[in-house]
Amino acid sequence: MTYWNSWLLADALKIPLEAKKVVANVYVAMRYWHPFTEEVVQ
Repeated sequence: MTYWNSWLLADALKIPLEAKKVVANVYVAMRYWHPFTEEVVQ
């Protein structure tokens, strides 16, 4: 999986949530590469 695919997966999650009027932030974070999870959650 590439970095770009991660953003596509985030959109694939965000779009159906918005369609159901679920308010949620969707973030892309990596365990072993940038952006690291710790960086994203700050």
